[in-house]
Amino acid sequence: MRKLTLIHDPSNPGVSKAYNKAFTLAKRLKKKWMLLADQDTAFPPTIFLDFAQAIQNYPDISAFVPSLYDGKGLMSPFRLLWGKGIRIKALDNELQFFAKYKVINSGLLVSVDGFERANGYDERFPLDYSDVTFCDRFSQHDPNFVLIQSKCNHDFSATADSGNISDDLNRFKLFCQAVLLYKQINSHFISTNLIILSHALKQTFKWKTLRFLKTGLKPSSLK
Repeated sequence: MRKLTLIHDPSNPGVSKAYNKAFTLAKRLKKKWMLLADQDTAFPPTIFLDFAQAIQNYPDISAFVPSLYDGKGLMSPFRLLWGKGIRIKALDNELQFFAKYKVINSGLLVSVDGFERANGYDERFPLDYSDVTFCDRFSQHDPNFVLIQSKCNHDFSATADSGNISDDLNRFKLFCQAVLLYKQINSHFISTNLIILSHALKQTFKWKTLRFLKTGLKPSSLK
């Protein structure tokens, strides 16, 4: 009989802490692999066969990922340009470099040893940039990942607008905090204001209020 372990945290600290908790459990149970999965990703029935084949073909690699698609097309893997995620066309080669491409969290099959070498997820990033920072950390010891044949659908509901201005404003503040923190730990950004401004304008047009612009361009409001 398969066992399911449910770890409930009512404080909702974000995915980074959840993945680190999962690693602790996997380590204790002496597991070799971890599959990170969000509730908004639909996996095809062939994915585990594709993972198994890829592991056999690339026994020295510690990270394997499917292609993830949403309504606009391919969303992962993606390029990171000046701190902003950029969509790409489908990749032909299986073996890829984290230095060139990043992947989102959901669908990532990572070895427990590789996760440990990366020192897990940075819990200062509860959601936004959690995937990018993990790719950065992981690549310091394991620079490659393998893109498997499977393709998944991803709704991206975790970052969708809530339909409530207060919730959207709080969500926007968390995004801004992540942008500013990521700027501190690497040099990918030319200007954090450009990234924050683009998100603020989207919400400004949606809600027809200047609250998002005032929040994004005033650092003291993000504390």
